[in-house]
Amino acid sequence: MNVNEQILDKITADTINIQRYEATVQRQVIQQLRDLEAKVVAELKASNAITAVRKQTQDKRLTALLKKTRNTIATAYKDISKAQILILAEVAELSEIQTVNALNQSLKANVIKSTMSKSMLNAIASKTLIEGSPTKEWWARKGAGFQAKFEDTIRMGMLQGDTTDNIVRGLIGTRVNKFKDAALQAQRRGAEAVVRSSIQTVANTARLDTFANNSDVIKGIEWVATLDNRTSVICMELDGLEWDLEYNPIGHSKPFPSAIAHWNCRSTQVPVTKSWEELGAKGKFSEIPESTRSSMDGQVAGDMNYQQWLGTKSKAFQQEVLGVQKQKLWKAGKISFSDLVNQRGHPLTLEQLQNKIKPIPQPKPKLLTTKDIQTALSIELVKNGKDARYVLKEDGKPQTRFRSDSKKLSSMQSIGSADFSGLTNEASILFEKHIQIGERWMKKLGVQGLRGVIPNTSSRRVTATMGDGVFTFKKKWFNLGADNRSIFELEKLADLSKNKTAILKKELEIEKVNFVRVRTKWEKNKGSTQEIINYKIAHKSYTAIIKKYNNSLKSKAKEDLNYYINSNKLNTWQVGDDLKLRPWTADSYFKGNAESLKTTVIHEYGHQIHQQFAVRSINQYKNPPLEEVLSAMFRKKGTIKPTGYSDKNFKEWFAESFSLYAQGRLNLIDPRLVDLLQKMEKGIITDAETLFKWQRSL
Repeated sequence: MNVNEQILDKITADTINIQRYEATVQRQVIQQLRDLEAKVVAELKASNAITAVRKQTQDKRLTALLKKTRNTIATAYKDISKAQILILAEVAELSEIQTVNALNQSLKANVIKSTMSKSMLNAIASKTLIEGSPTKEWWARKGAGFQAKFEDTIRMGMLQGDTTDNIVRGLIGTRVNKFKDAALQAQRRGAEAVVRSSIQTVANTARLDTFANNSDVIKGIEWVATLDNRTSVICMELDGLEWDLEYNPIGHSKPFPSAIAHWNCRSTQVPVTKSWEELGAKGKFSEIPESTRSSMDGQVAGDMNYQQWLGTKSKAFQQEVLGVQKQKLWKAGKISFSDLVNQRGHPLTLEQLQNKIKPIPQPKPKLLTTKDIQTALSIELVKNGKDARYVLKEDGKPQTRFRSDSKKLSSMQSIGSADFSGLTNEASILFEKHIQIGERWMKKLGVQGLRGVIPNTSSRRVTATMGDGVFTFKKKWFNLGADNRSIFELEKLADLSKNKTAILKKELEIEKVNFVRVRTKWEKNKGSTQEIINYKIAHKSYTAIIKKYNNSLKSKAKEDLNYYINSNKLNTWQVGDDLKLRPWTADSYFKGNAESLKTTVIHEYGHQIHQQFAVRSINQYKNPPLEEVLSAMFRKKGTIKPTGYSDKNFKEWFAESFSLYAQGRLNLIDPRLVDLLQKMEKGIITDAETLFKWQRSL
């Protein structure tokens, strides 16, 4: 079975358990109605309205009786309604848990979470519409129907001159007919229908909401009817049809019928998960085992009716669903299948249902390593590398524009690879998270994604660079960006380093005195072999202590502390303030070293935008149209430049501004640039023609 078929199998079993609980709730409601019937019958008998001789007395007693029973009936139905809403809230919660379990068990990874709060579940229970009205209104209508039938039966009996006992028998039915000949029997059936329809609607609604809340895994919805000889024509026609998560039809024109298609509907919906290719091996999805990935083909679950499905289950499961005797009769072919889908004979209490679908303890998630992340990211980069928007030379090889100290980059051997060599696991996780933010922005703006991520091995003191769709990074700064040690830990390490430097300084002073003494003796006695040996030993010892001392001055502990302090200084410069107060780079507008790393990554994606947007030829690759527009904007007097670094050139100005734009700091960006980016984001500016048209409108 593929993943979607496994999910269908599990949700079908869960639906049966919900139906078994539904049978328990129906029993409870019918008992409440029987208690109500007993109360109004007792009130009828106590009123003596039927036995009154005088018509005036009879009318007076009947009016008093009906006033009293209206209050009794209204109170009883209000109690039923309140109890049902609490039950429906439980059903919503359990349905979400069932759905999460079914997905995680089928995917063999804990990638789906329960996200709905109590208030959200309560809202589903109280506000979900059943055939156009919430459950509270249905119970109010049923109460009014009970009252009307009660009054009509009494008045008709009185007109016909029936006795009180005959009228009571007409109301509640006779034992010989199992009380099915009762005037109030329709109210019982109506109550059962409300219970069934409301529980099924709420269970399906919670399931649909769970699908919507996990759109990163799920791409659509498939309608699944309980195919047997009781299935309605409506549901037969809907069975197997698909809709997307916005309820738009896929491959047909039928509108989505909502959580149920009609009263007493037993259909449900199952998710259509994304294929492994559509999903991509990003973040949490890398937990999905290899054995599951091949069965994630994005195909919907195959057709199978209820009887066929039950036939695939164990004898123990069949007996649990049907009962021991019915299972025997069914296997022997002596029983109609319509008898098998009625769960009244096998009800479940709420506690039993909760125990059945209690979330299975999940193993602790595997800690992601640098290797895991770069392997998963490489899949995405290979796909990006095949993007037709990347210009190729006549020989079919990638067109390049930038030179680099890295031979890998200059030869473009890094296309389709993610090399996180030297990064800590924490840095890799954070870096990949920020890459995904950048990739989402590329999709929004119509720019191809990255096709390579590699370490920068040059000696230049740079944090990161971008060129030809390849991102290079300095592992030192990216590891610092993911350092989650507290300020107290860093201060302690810096103090230890400071103390070590002080100790080394004293040792250096002592060693220097000794070295000068030995050197003086050697200079006086150059011919002595022993003095030469002593001098060499002293010189070696002295140079070693100098090296240790110099290294202590360049302590990593002090560097880490300084990085932490600088990255937590929040700059409050606003447009119109003294330009000297601007920060050097945009990361100073955000607090924390992790935010500093995020801003750096998005800054580099800004370079990808001006290098690649609207580029469709070799000439455009070398002279991108967006760069022509940005260069003119940059030179114009009065252009807002939010950082000192953005003064350098139009490319850094754009990258710095984009990193602020992507993080919502539009107040720091030149309004013309904001307008340009917004029109690119909305799809108004999509190519060189619309870009230059916009430029002419300035």
